[in-house]
Amino acid sequence: MKILFYSTNANVFNGEDWNYLTWPSVKSQFDLLCSKNPQNEYIVLTQMPGLFLIDSEGASVSEKSESVSYGFFENDNADDIVEKIASYSPDLAVALSFWLAPFDWLCIKDSIIGEKLKKRGINTFSNPSETSLISFDKSLTHNFLKANGFNVKRAVYVNHELFFKIKKEIKENVYRLCILHEIEKMTFPVVVKDTTGLSSFAMDVCSSFEEVQRLLLSKRNNSDRIVEEYIQGLHFGSEIYGTPGNYRIMPPFVLSLNKYGITSPKQSIKIGPVTDPVYKIDELKEELNRLAELMQFSGIAQTDLVFDGEKWFIVDINPRLSGISGTYSVSTGKTIFELVLDSEYPEFNCAMNFKFPILTKPQLEELKKLPFTKAIRQFENKAAKQDREVGYCEIIFGTTKKIQELEQYLDYLKEHFPSIIEPLFYERGKELFKMLTVQK
Repeated sequence: MKILFYSTNANVFNGEDWNYLTWPSVKSQFDLLCSKNPQNEYIVLTQMPGLFLIDSEGASVSEKSESVSYGFFENDNADDIVEKIASYSPDLAVALSFWLAPFDWLCIKDSIIGEKLKKRGINTFSNPSETSLISFDKSLTHNFLKANGFNVKRAVYVNHELFFKIKKEIKENVYRLCILHEIEKMTFPVVVKDTTGLSSFAMDVCSSFEEVQRLLLSKRNNSDRIVEEYIQGLHFGSEIYGTPGNYRIMPPFVLSLNKYGITSPKQSIKIGPVTDPVYKIDELKEELNRLAELMQFSGIAQTDLVFDGEKWFIVDINPRLSGISGTYSVSTGKTIFELVLDSEYPEFNCAMNFKFPILTKPQLEELKKLPFTKAIRQFENKAAKQDREVGYCEIIFGTTKKIQELEQYLDYLKEHFPSIIEPLFYERGKELFKMLTVQK
């Protein structure tokens, strides 16, 4: 069987400002996949930086698997990309979309390409373009969840142009008056976020109506926003693999929050999988399977979740690979490619994804030697304008049958690597373990 993995990048990429390191290398993961499935032929077509599909160093590919055929899309035209994919005559084309600032919309283009490939009779694992668009626009996401009976809190959409509309015929902006009136009715705190933002960027938690009003009337409000009531509870992440009628719902991992009460790619610690019945996991899986069928996921999708002690809330949907994909890979002992392609539900061990600041090569080599270190990923953006965009290093460790043993690994890191472990992150990790223990 000829299997082709593809992804595109519609955003400007400057390799000189970018540094991405992954261990074990993507090459080694492909080598493992090929050794397990010698009957298959694997092809990779992508655009830089090609996250999850290639090992890169700046703007160059650092290493390749000899068992895989590689190619790059010469231009951005979707029809030309479809032509190139079709020229390989794949039996299956798999979209492995990634993310890149400023807009989390790369999966939309990959979906369009997937639909064009299907019209040509090529079997494709690719989410529908409508699904990707609904997931991209947070206002559309909220409306979809509400219309289909999922648990949601009250939300108000703020159209930026109308909110600031000023014409000579207008003496009072009635739209703005109504929006502020509706927000004033909400239960605080609330989350104010860009409808097309990436992760937690341009997201604020406001504790009062006056705070929201100041934010919306300030220069910081430069795009459409959605104001949602904040959900008190534990935050989780989960991924969904498969195709309609055959989904594998991954058990959730609990996520830490930053000082503003939201998850952040640079700072979020992940522990799991969480399977205790107190969290109503079976109920969650039923709801996520229902979501998957309604959105017709094909391949992979990720969800951000909150459990308030009684009910599950879906707060974000990403129809692509995510920051938790590598953690599931470690937890299951499977490559990401296997997770996407396999039809069987995997077995899980416990794993923890812990954040460090950007580390040097000698420091990374020391961490690799630890018996419980299973994966390392480091993102560095040298052109970042904000501190939280600079980058981070994540260490995924495990695997063990008991979550409590992960805490011992964390304590070991604190004791033996005091110069690089950040006390705040360590305390957040300890707090997560405490929360999980209390909830039992």
